Amino acid sequence: MIWIVLITFALAAVMSGVAISYVAGAAAVLAFVLTDHAAYLGILPQRIFSQIDVFTFLAMPLFILAGETMTRGGVTRVLIDLAMLLVGRLKGGLGYVNIASSVFLAGISGSAVADAAATTNTLVPAMTERGYRSEFAAALTAASCVIGPIIPPSIV
Repeated sequence: MIWIVLITFALAAVMSGVAISYVAGAAAVLAFVLTDHAAYLGILPQRIFSQIDVFTFLAMPLFILAGETMTRGGVTRVLIDLAMLLVGRLKGGLGYVNIASSVFLAGISGSAVADAAATTNTLVPAMTERGYRSEFAAALTAASCVIGPIIPPSIV
């Protein structure tokens, strides 16, 4: 009997244009309610919040805040200028500047997310202005930000 109700509900929801993930979730909740096991639904939020209660996840928003603070305070621009003095004269120098500034920021924050937050707003537009494709600039910035966790002191 319950299968008929769930299948009818799922077909009606899919036919009305609702996303399949919502239909599957609603069908599961409906099945719990119809079989008098609704008390087990209280376990789901406990499991979700116990899995995200990790120190690393707590530190990530603070490192993103640190990256944004460095960008708005001008620290990122100074580090980019330093990297431009060191490697900017080479062919493709702005790409090297991207990597060098990520290495410098990794030494400060140790977080790939903070490096991405700090350098993306500055370097990607500068690279596109100087003739780099935007896809290449974004890919190079993303790849250089991954250097952060391997340079001490890092979150890992």
